Amino acid sequence: GFRIYHTAFPLSAEPCEGCPIHYTDVSNLKVEADERGRFLIELGGIGRGDVHFFQLRALGGDGSIGPHSARVKLIRAGN
Repeated sequence: GFRIYHTAFPLSAEPCEGCPIHYTDVSNLKVEADERGRFLIELGGIGRGDVHFFQLRALGGDGSIGPHSARVKLIRAGN
C-alpha cells in the first residue's frame, strides 16, 4: 500500500515553489496492482479553487516505509 500526504491552499495563498509544506491529511491506502503491474489511486475531497499538494510513500508488508515521492501539485480551478 501507500501512505498519502495531502494538503490544500487557496490559490491566493499558494506557497512559493520549493517552500516546505506541512501536510494536514495523512492516510494509508491498500492498493492492488493489475496484471500489468499498474495501480490506480482515487482521491476525494479535492475542492475547486484550491491548489493541492501530494506526496506518497510505499508501505512494505513488513511495516517498512519507503522514501517520499516527488511532490505533486494539482490546481483545481473554480467554476
